[in-house]
Amino acid sequence: MLKTFLTVIAFTLAFAGSAKAAEPTDSLVFIFHIEINKNDQASLQNAEITKGESSAYPKSSFDDYTLTLLTAHNQIIYQTPVDVTFPIISTSSAPGHDHINLDKVIETYRLPLNYLAKTLTLTHHGKTILSADVITATCQQSAADGVCLEFCQSRGLDPDCFQCGNGFCDPNETYNSCPVDCNALETALVSRPKSSASTPWVISIGALVVIGLDSLIIRTRRGK
Repeated sequence: MLKTFLTVIAFTLAFAGSAKAAEPTDSLVFIFHIEINKNDQASLQNAEITKGESSAYPKSSFDDYTLTLLTAHNQIIYQTPVDVTFPIISTSSAPGHDHINLDKVIETYRLPLNYLAKTLTLTHHGKTILSADVITATCQQSAADGVCLEFCQSRGLDPDCFQCGNGFCDPNETYNSCPVDCNALETALVSRPKSSASTPWVISIGALVVIGLDSLIIRTRRGK
């Protein structure tokens, strides 16, 4: 009986572990669309936050093009060398003849989301050719779209979110999105699974049932 019980428990744990491993990741990333010119000029065309994985970047030299995320105090959060390829367009059917080298290109880069990110820079051979405000670029959408971005909520810039700073830890606020209204303990309590609240009652009822059965068994034996 004990062997069967242990086997069932082992199977249950193994199944739960495999199911957890198969769950999709919900990591968030920045997506930056940058227009880069050959004459060492660049501009951030668009920025957004979405679920996904960051891009895999080449192990090339930092002396070429380098992308960097900085905090408000210019501390490096994330830095990586990136590829920039200027395309060539052929204007003739004959190979090797009449082609145009484009002087600019729009590259898309996916970087890990960090709530402390303030500035995005792009350097070429050590020269800064882009310095953009990540907050302004990401949270510039003033119209409601039905999606509350925590990154923008903490700055009071997303109309889809409750107003950070109203003195209440609202349902869609967390410590990351609004530390002024929420503390870490409150966030943990709000995020606690609903079933955990009923756990003490289940334990108490189980204990009462066990005590009742013990009493019934003792009385039955005495009656005999």
